[in-house]
Amino acid sequence: FDEAEGLLGTREVNSSRHDTMNVNLLLQHIENFPGICIVITNLKDKIDTAFFRRFRFTVDFEKPDVDAREKIWKTTIPEECPLDAGVSVRELATRYEMTGGNIKNALFRAATAAALRRSGDNRKLTMEDLTKACEAEMGEKQHQAWGMYS
Repeated sequence: FDEAEGLLGTREVNSSRHDTMNVNLLLQHIENFPGICIVITNLKDKIDTAFFRRFRFTVDFEKPDVDAREKIWKTTIPEECPLDAGVSVRELATRYEMTGGNIKNALFRAATAAALRRSGDNRKLTMEDLTKACEAEMGEKQHQAWGMYS
C-alpha cells in the first residue's frame, strides 16, 4: 500500500462510522493475510496504531543528508541530459533538504521547462530551471504560480 495513511488512517472520535468499520475490516484482513504486506507512508503518525501491532517489521528511512542528496542528484540526472556548465548539484543538495522523490520530481519539472524552450541551443538544463523547480517542489513559493510553461 503506497500512501498508506489514506487507507490505514486513525480511528478518531469524529471519524464516520463507515471509516471506523473500514479500518476494523482492514485490521482483520491484515491480521489473517498469509503473505507479505508492504506499507509505505511519509505520514507514519497518521496510521492507526493498531496496524503497527500487526506489522512484524518496520523500517524507517531518514531524510538524506547533504552528501546523500548530492549523490541522488548525480545519479538521477541522466548522462545524456544537456546540462549547463553553471549547474552545481552540491549547491542544490546543500540548499534544499529534499528526499529522493522530491529530487526526482524537481528534476522532471526542470527538464520539462528546459525541453519546452523554443530554441534548441537554449534547451540546456540550467541552475535557474533547477532552482525554480526545487522551490516549487518544496512549496517555498506557493503564492507564485510556477508551471511548466513559465
